[in-house]
Amino acid sequence: MFALASLMLLVSSFVGAPVALIQMLLSGFSESGMIQPSWLTRLLMSLELVTSFSVLILLVWLWVRFYEKRPFATLGFERCGALWTYRRGLLIGALTFSTAVGLMALFGYVAPEAGEPARAGLAAPGGVLLALLPGWFIQGAAEEVLTRGWMLPATSERVTIPGSAFCFLRSFLPSCMA
Repeated sequence: MFALASLMLLVSSFVGAPVALIQMLLSGFSESGMIQPSWLTRLLMSLELVTSFSVLILLVWLWVRFYEKRPFATLGFERCGALWTYRRGLLIGALTFSTAVGLMALFGYVAPEAGEPARAGLAAPGGVLLALLPGWFIQGAAEEVLTRGWMLPATSERVTIPGSAFCFLRSFLPSCMA
């Protein structure tokens, strides 16, 4: 199961590789390393996310449809209220992330740094978010489809729920068991 998921991730990464190569070639290099990304490079980053993770969703769908012989909707998708549910999840995620950053700032673990005004404050997120947000939406959906929609239910059929949770967590913590 985990080998198949790893293979799916590997194949989807290779699909996004040509876009990443174009991105690296267009970015250029300076003496200190890569030059900061331009608007075109940000769009290519988003295109890389969209292509590679769309292929991952497609691979999971093909497996579920033709091998397991069940509909795509069984991966956790809802027909009614899907947009509202997605918005609610996005809001909860943003609040969770903001709370974590706020607590780190409150206790002194992070602090703002001085930098170029065009790449700091509210001016920076505009270009980044508009260019990368579509890619992040697809990437988040692909993670949910692969892990919660397919892997957890498939492993819970074969092993107990605690065993399934252990296998799932173990796949993300390989150095803990070495």
